[in-house]
Amino acid sequence: MTQGPMAGAPTAGAPNGPAADGLNRYVFAFGTGTFTADPLLGDLPGVAEDLGRVMALFSSLGYAEILPELARAPDAQQVRAGLEDWLMADERSQEDVLVVYYAGHGLRDDRYHRLTCRNSRRNRVSTTLASRELADLLADAQVGHVLLLLDTCYAELGAAEIANVTGPWWTTVPQGPKGCGWWPQPAPASSRTTMLS
Repeated sequence: MTQGPMAGAPTAGAPNGPAADGLNRYVFAFGTGTFTADPLLGDLPGVAEDLGRVMALFSSLGYAEILPELARAPDAQQVRAGLEDWLMADERSQEDVLVVYYAGHGLRDDRYHRLTCRNSRRNRVSTTLASRELADLLADAQVGHVLLLLDTCYAELGAAEIANVTGPWWTTVPQGPKGCGWWPQPAPASSRTTMLS
């Protein structure tokens, strides 16, 4: 997991110079494998490595890291507010491409699929981030293209909630054989995609 911006990556969310296609590329990778408030949420030792690999991959493709201070998902309300502030900033545009990657525990209850943060508790909804809340934030943004990657248990439930919020704007790519798969999906010029893991 990155402690801050990757070496050579800009910290303000500005891509490394203009891209040939005119698009601004950003990545927000967040999650946690350590939980401080609920002993029933077991540690996930692979999360830090997964976050690091995702950041290295997208950085190598010219994506700028955003919100590095939230990469460890310290608190659901901080993640929610920080992402919303970034998405609603005046400089967001249809030329922005955003990848959002989450790794950690996914919880399900009678109503929602929820993403956990470091201080999450299974029985306290306010300490988690519902997938539908994430979809609400992304659907209301001025960002032209979004790829949402959920690397969590019950990710298919999260994708269903996202589809309920966003309707026809989203394309869902199902989990493939042996838990992985990347298939091209036709999408409109302004698109949203959810990948499941």
